[in-house]
Parts: sequence; structure tokens; C-alpha cells
Amino acid sequence: QQQQQQQDEKEADEQQQRVFSLTLFVDGCIDSSVCISDNVINSLEPHAWPLRLGGVPHSLKESHTDACRHAFKGIIADVQLMDGPLSPEDLEVITSLNIPTAVACKGPLNGQLPHASIDIPVCIRPLHSVSELLAFQPTNQNPFNISSVPLRQRTSITTTLSSSSSSVSQDRQQVIVCHDMKGGYKEDAWPQGTERNHIYRFWHWNNIDIFIYFSHSRVTIPPPAWVNCAHRHGVKVLGTFITEWTEGERDNELLLQRSLQEGVWVFPCADKLVEICKCYKFDGWFINLESSLPSPDHVPLLVEFLAYLRAQLRLHCADAILLWYDSVTSAGSVAWQSQLNELNKIYFDVSDGLFTDYHWSETAPKQSFDVAVVENRQKDVYTGIDIWGRGTFGGGEYNVVAALDVICKAQTSIALFAPAWSYEHASGDLNRAVFRRVESRLWWGRSTYDDLLPSTAASNLWAIKCPIPTKYELLKDQGLDGTDCIATSYAWLERECLIDLQGHGISSEYLDTCPDITVQEWFKGTPPKVQDPYCLTVELLDENKNLLVVWTTGDKTASETWVKESFIFHGYPRGVRFIRWIDKGKDCEYWQGHYGVRMSGWKISIPKSQMDRGIAHYCKPRPIFLPLCTTFNEGVGDMLFVNGEIVSNKAWSNLSDQDLLPLIYEDKEIWNPRAVQNLFGPLYAEMKTVEASVEFSPVTAFDGATSLKISGPLPPLHCAGHRLFEVQSKESADLVVRTVMLNAKPACAHTAILCLEFTSAFPVLLPLVTAGEPLDRCILPMTHHQVGSNVEGCAWSISEWHIDGSMAGRLSNISFWIFNMTEEEGDAEMYLGHLSIVPGDIHRELRTPVLASLPKMDWAWLPGSMWLRRPNCIRAHVVISWEAPERPSCWPAHISYIRHYDVYQDDKWIGRAFVPCFYISDCQLDMNSLPKFEVESICADGTRSSKTRVVCQL
Repeated sequence: QQQQQQQDEKEADEQQQRVFSLTLFVDGCIDSSVCISDNVINSLEPHAWPLRLGGVPHSLKESHTDACRHAFKGIIADVQLMDGPLSPEDLEVITSLNIPTAVACKGPLNGQLPHASIDIPVCIRPLHSVSELLAFQPTNQNPFNISSVPLRQRTSITTTLSSSSSSVSQDRQQVIVCHDMKGGYKEDAWPQGTERNHIYRFWHWNNIDIFIYFSHSRVTIPPPAWVNCAHRHGVKVLGTFITEWTEGERDNELLLQRSLQEGVWVFPCADKLVEICKCYKFDGWFINLESSLPSPDHVPLLVEFLAYLRAQLRLHCADAILLWYDSVTSAGSVAWQSQLNELNKIYFDVSDGLFTDYHWSETAPKQSFDVAVVENRQKDVYTGIDIWGRGTFGGGEYNVVAALDVICKAQTSIALFAPAWSYEHASGDLNRAVFRRVESRLWWGRSTYDDLLPSTAASNLWAIKCPIPTKYELLKDQGLDGTDCIATSYAWLERECLIDLQGHGISSEYLDTCPDITVQEWFKGTPPKVQDPYCLTVELLDENKNLLVVWTTGDKTASETWVKESFIFHGYPRGVRFIRWIDKGKDCEYWQGHYGVRMSGWKISIPKSQMDRGIAHYCKPRPIFLPLCTTFNEGVGDMLFVNGEIVSNKAWSNLSDQDLLPLIYEDKEIWNPRAVQNLFGPLYAEMKTVEASVEFSPVTAFDGATSLKISGPLPPLHCAGHRLFEVQSKESADLVVRTVMLNAKPACAHTAILCLEFTSAFPVLLPLVTAGEPLDRCILPMTHHQVGSNVEGCAWSISEWHIDGSMAGRLSNISFWIFNMTEEEGDAEMYLGHLSIVPGDIHRELRTPVLASLPKMDWAWLPGSMWLRRPNCIRAHVVISWEAPERPSCWPAHISYIRHYDVYQDDKWIGRAFVPCFYISDCQLDMNSLPKFEVESICADGTRSSKTRVVCQL
């Protein structure tokens, strides 16, 4: 017994002394090597270890080490024992961390040798020094981090490339978005996405020209998801090179070092920047030197460096550009000018544009124009605006339009810095619906006062009356369309809010015109018994809070689905200055907990006398070249659909999956009676127009996460229209149009029309949903069939038209219309799940895509994965790879031929790839019965290949 006790103590001591070296990828870069001994591992609570986010570690206990004070944005790439081979016990300890690892073992384990190392997705990371830049090798880069979408062509009018002129289009003002959010490399950096559905994303691609991915690391390499997303819309993506502080001054000196090769001076750092740009397939660099040069003597060397980098980018990277930030002057020191002048023009002359600092006065943009217009380069001056308002003219935020007014009058281009303010500051901690509302107001302004009620239930503006301590439960993202909702309990909960209309900026003069006031709220019951009571009361009060008008729902009984209660105050007495909102509900079962009625989507809206302007008013949409193919997929959602069926119920996001997006907001006054008559003929000239709600909806989709939802009340003999795309096509080209449409309210006799406007002919009208006889001049589809959906009693309708373009001219606009030709009002609710418009000459040559090679499977053994009860089974990292289908010669090279690949395991969808490889973490492999992996190619027009079986072997 004593010998056994001594042996146990010896083993315990050895166990405590065993130390592992863990190389941590923190925030996308190797941060440090952290040694963790067994006693430290065993002393930590389970919740102190990384959370799993799509099989990826998300965060470490903040108190552990400096390296663990950040969220994990990568994986542990190497685990090894410092003094010997890994034993099964070692591996079990490592496995207990529950972290995906790629392991290099020094010896055998239970007689089993792990498979050779494989490439697995690692979060793309920035470089932190010029030394790291010089060490870059393109052959060592992870294939998952290389973008796969070519830059879509936007315009045929570009300036000739020359040493004295810019490569940027000169026909209109250009718009830059410089993305700066919390240091970058967040969820957007994961090449296969994450299991989060509330991340920052960008929809306004049609309104911008250049996207800069910015961070304060020395070399910021754009993640592939942003490159893919921007390229799909024709937007160029730039990386950032920045130097700051004292370290930056030392790196400036290294940056400008050159060598003589075959009689030519070359800059090694410039060559490496070109290699990175070419390797990751983005479109150039934003150079931001905010550290002074070593001496004024280095200024000519900096000018030579920029000219050399610009020339090499043009030589090796098609359409690449070089932008310079207004920082270092011709004296070699940092002094921001906030305009183009003689102190920074020497750098402007050897670059494709100047991004000015944003601390400018009202006269500065015009002074920049006066300097640049001499060489016809006024559009190459990008006048900077900080959306956060730090020193920006007008103050930024929603008042960014004040600065845009000045810039547009001066006729320089626009540079918007940090527009993720809408997520990070205004709504980042709130739900998706709030972010969408803030983002749309920033970019498109607003036509109504719609933020009169508190957006969150937790606001102290609510007066709560309830006799029990646990008054209600706030349910994040569980309300209508992903908004918040509250759940009541067994006692009556009454919420009251008093809204001071003048306090919200609504003048008494305008209030006395008695504009319509719309109130609405949604409610539903909580199982098991859903017949919970509910009531809403809204009062209009005068300046002394005396009652003028009251409306109430009366006592209502909830059901298992969301029910909308709404009312429009119209023609009420003058003098309204306050609105009192009172809603209440409880549980019909009288249970402890929160099983009562749920309330969501509370809203009061009043039309504005004049619509506020947003950023997009100054950045008109750019036309899109055909072919045009989209599923209206945002790339973020609660579910994922394939062919109308739900294949995953998990929340997810992947910006690579964001589709070509239409215009969501625009000036609705273009849809007047004359426009209706011009589109549809004199028979419809008397029809009145109303504004429909247009949004990306997660309720249902045909492919991806969202579809385009068009909805709203439609009075008798009214129509609602919305422009989707402004396009450019060849003259008199035949077109093949394919749509996928779902009508969620078939009982309402509405007609839905897709309208194609041409330059030299009447519009072509394509009926998507018909009630009775189709409208005049409608063309019936050549093919039509239906597939199922997740909306009860409704199906997706798939239609295809072949349009003779010989007499039509060029296609210019695509719009969607809903008509109510009946005498009864009804709520429209339609979902557009797919739209493709392909020139006939391309469509005739297209074939079903076929992989160029059979997919193969590589794997790496996961440590500690031998199952004692199932010795023939292991857990492993699996990478499936294949060769992409060859692009047909008829398909334009500047548009992706293959949109994505869907991957299946044993006939179940498991993921989506945008490069010809796919990673599966912690995959269970049975040596006696290998899983069946299959890969399906999806062409840009929606055509799906047959599934190709993966060659699997162990």
C-alpha cells in the first residue's frame, strides 16, 4: 500500500509538472505562446474555457493571461509536449479543453499514426510590422482565405491608365466606405462564417465604389468575405498599410529601403504589398503614414516608392489602385491638411487619389477642387467624413448630410469613415431590427417619425404597473421578425408611456395640420395555453394632457401566432401635443413564471412634412451589367434554405453568401400617376399609389437566409411599386428571365408584376401573381411549376420567360408592382426568392456545371479521439477539396460562374463553400463504414449540378 501510495504521489507530481506550449491565434494573429500546466487546467472552472462558436473557440477567461483578454478569432494551431512525445493522457488533457486543434505528434499513439497535416480554415490576420511584411510568402497562405469572386464590371467608361492620370472612373463623384470597427477581424474574418445572426453587414453596395478594410495593424489584409461581397456588386476592395507613433517612424525607414536589381531600383516592401494583393485577390492599397519620415531627405524616396508601388500594382493586379491619406506633407512630417494643396500634392500626383483628413472647414472641399480641376482630377480627391463626428463638419452621425451637401457642391468625391457607427454605437447591443432601422435612417433618411416609443422594453421611459416582483421577461430576438418581445406573468402587467411630440422635434404648426397617426402592436400567447388576455389603448392629449381622442382594442384573446393590432387616427381635433400609450396582458393559466401574452413590434408613426435626407441621396445607385442573378440573400439569418426547404435551423452569418442586393429604399415620389400610366397604359392612369414595405425577410427564403418581402395594406384600386435594380444591357439583346415567387396572402385578389423598362419600347410586363385576367401587355411565362415552402398553405412559384429584344433597345430598370383591382382592401404579403436575367446568347450556351475533378477527402486525427467502446471510430478534422467547374466561354469573366457549393454528409446538408474546399471540424469517422460526402455546384443563375460523391479513404 505504501509503495502504491508513493507511486501515485510520483505520478501526481509528474502530472503537475507536465507543461504544454499553446500557440494562440488571438484576434486573428499569433499573439504569444502561453504555457498552461495541468494544475492550472484542472483548477479552472468549465465555463472558463473557450465557448464554441460554430466549432470555433470564441472567448477565454479574461483573468488568465494578457493573450486571453481578447476574444479568440482563430484556432490553436499547434499543440505539443515540450519534452517528449504526446501520451494518451496528455492528449486527453488537451481534448478536455474542447478546442479544435491540428496536432503534430512526435510519436505513435496506441499504435495509430495520425494522418498528414492538412490545411484547415484559420482566421485571416493582419501583419504587425514591416519585418512580418518582408517575411510574407504567398505559397504559405491558407486557401480558405483567398477570395473567389472576381470584380464585377460596372461601367464601360474609364480613364486611360497612364502615369499622369488616375485609373478611377471620371464620369461622376466616387464614394469610398472605410470600414473601421473595433479593430477589425471580428466575425467577418471567419472564412466559413459563424453561428451568429447579429453582426455588422453592409447593404448599400450600389451606392459606393471603393471599400477599404481598415485597422491599426501595420498591414491590414481584407477578409475574403468582404472581398467576395464587394466584388459581387462591382466594388473595389483595398487593404491598409499604416504607420503610427514611434514604432511607425522606424518602420517608415524600413519601408523606404530599396535595392538595385539589374540596373533598376526596387522596393522590397512594395513588391510584398503587390504579392499580398495578388495572392488574396483584392484591388489595391490605402497608404496611411501617420508617423513622420526619418528626415526631409526621405521625401523624394517616398514619392519614388509610391510611384513604384502604383506601377507594380497595375502590372500585376488588374484594375488595382493606390490611395494616399492626407497625413505626411512635403516636409516629411505629419501635418493633416484636410484638403488637397501644395503640401500634399506631390503624393497625389503619384497615386490614384487622396483621402483627406476630416477636420476640414466649409471652404476646404472647394479649395481641393480648384487645385485638382487643373488636371481634371477633381473626382480623385476623396473628402473625408467621420460618421462618428469627431471633428467632422456638421457633427457626423445623422447630420452627416451637412458635410455631404458641402462636398457635392464642391464636386469632389466622398470618403465615409467608420459607417459601422450604426451598429457599434447606435444599436450594437440591441437587436437586429434596431440596427436595420438605424442603418436605413443613416443611409436613406426617414419619411416618418417612427421612433416615438422606446425601442426596448427595458427603457426607463416605460411606467410599469404590476403587483408581483417578476413583472415580465424580456425575450431578445424572439419577437416579430427577430425583434425583442416581452412575456407577461400571472398578474396583469400594464405599461404606460407618455410621448411629448414637440420634444421629438415635431412643430405645433405641423401637428395642427392633423397628420395621420398610425399605432400598431403585435401580440401572441405563450404555450401551453395560448388564450392569454391582451389590451391596447392609445390616447391623444392636448398641451395640458387633457383627452381629445381615445382608441382601444378592448379585451382581446391571443392565439399561437402573432396578431397585429393597428389603427390610424385621421381627422382628429387640432391641438394634439401628447400621446399616451397603454398596453397590458397576463397569463390565462395563472402559472408562476412568464407564460402570459407576449407583445412585440410596438410602434407609433407620423409622416414627416418633408423627408429627411440620408447618405444615399448624395450617392446615386450605380447600374448593374447583365447577367443579373440574385436570391436576395443577406448572408445572415436564423435558418438556411435550399430550394425552398429548411436545411438548417441554426443561426448563422457569412458575408461571402450575401447576394447581389437590390435597392431597398428610394424616393417614392417617382411612382406618381403619370409614371403608372407610362408603364402600364392609360387604363391604369387613375389608379392611386401607396408605399409598400420592402425588406429582407428571414421568415422564408428560396435559397440562403432571406427573401425580398413586399407587403402592406393595399386599398381598393391602388397599386404599390418599387424599383429593384438600375441595369445596363446590350442593345436589342434577347433575355431569359427566371423568377421564384411566393404569395403568402392568396386569399387577397392581388396581381404582382415584374416590370422591365427598355430605352426604346414599351415596358415588358411579367405576371408573377395573377388575380383574374392579367393586365394588358402581360407576357405569360413559357414554363411554370411550384415547389414547397415553410409557409403553411403556400408554395414557391417558379416561372421562366424568353423575351425577344430585337425591338426593345437597352434594358434600363427593373421594378416590382402589386395591384389591387378589387373593391376591397387587403394586406399584401409577397416574397421574391430568386431573380435572374440572362442574355439569350449566354443562356443558350450554358450547361449544367460539372466539377473538373472528383472531390477528395483529407483528414487529420483529433487528439484523444479514440473511443474505448468503439475502437474503430475516430474524431478528425476533415477537409474536402475539388477542382472548380470550368467557366464556359460565353459567361463573362468578370462575373462568378459558380456562386457557391453545397456540401452534404449522408444526404444531409452540412455547409456551404465559396472556394473549392470545405472544412468539417470534429467529424466522426468509422473505419468500417465511411460517411457519404457529396458536393453540389450552384451556378450564378441558380442552376444546380447533380451531387458528386467524394472519394473517401483512411
